[in-house]
Amino acid sequence: MPGKERWDAAWKHTFTHADANLPISPRPYQGPLYQRHCDIGIKQAAIARDSALVFALTDDARFLRKSREFLMAYAHDGEVNRQPAEERQLTDQAMVIARG
Repeated sequence: MPGKERWDAAWKHTFTHADANLPISPRPYQGPLYQRHCDIGIKQAAIARDSALVFALTDDARFLRKSREFLMAYAHDGEVNRQPAEERQLTDQAMVIARG
C-alpha cells in the first residue's frame, strides 16, 4: 500500500507522545505572561489531543482518563484564573483562553 509507512510513522509518533505523557499532570499557567500562557496551553492541548486519539484507536482507558484530566483542568481554570495572561488588554482575554 503506497504511503503506508508515513501513516505508521505518524501513529508511532502519536502513541509515543501520548504514552510518555501519561505520568504528566495538567498545570494551566496562572501567571501574567501572554506568550507563556499560550505556549503551555498549546503543549498541554497536544497531550489531550494525542491521548484522545490513542484512546479512540486502542480503547485503552488510561488515555481517555488522561485526555479528560487535561480538558477538565482547563475547563475549570477560569474559576481559578479569571484574567489569564493579564499583561494583555482585557479585550484580548477570550482569545488568550481560546488560543490554547
